[in-house]
Formats: sequence, structure tokens, C-alpha cells
Amino acid sequence: MTRTVDERRAEAARYDVRRIHPQLRFGTASDRFAAWMDQVYPRDIWADQVMTRSKKVGGQSFEERLLPI
Repeated sequence: MTRTVDERRAEAARYDVRRIHPQLRFGTASDRFAAWMDQVYPRDIWADQVMTRSKKVGGQSFEERLLPI
């Protein structure tokens, strides 16, 4: 379901930021985190733009999923 810009703006205007937990902190790079899909970034806009890359930390490999923001 694709939403118009006006529909997305109206949804954002209804969001009550006072309901966010007071201890929640956003990191400077967390804005590109693909798991924000549906929470911050609309899936209908960004789902086909997720980028992946392999990372190795502490001898373990994992796949990082990012949005091109």
C-alpha cells in the first residue's frame, strides 16, 4: 500500500513524542539502521533500497543492513 506524502505527513503530525521512553537515546549512526523500517521509515518507500555488507568483529561475521540515507 503506497501512501501519499500528505498521508505520511498527517500520520507524523499525529505522533505523540511524549510517549517515547525518557531513557531512549538515538545514536548518530542509528538513522541508517534497516530495522527502523516501519518504525521510522515507511516500508513502501524504502524496502527495495536496503543495502547489505558483511562485517567481521571479534572473529565473528555478520551482515549489516543499511538504508541509503
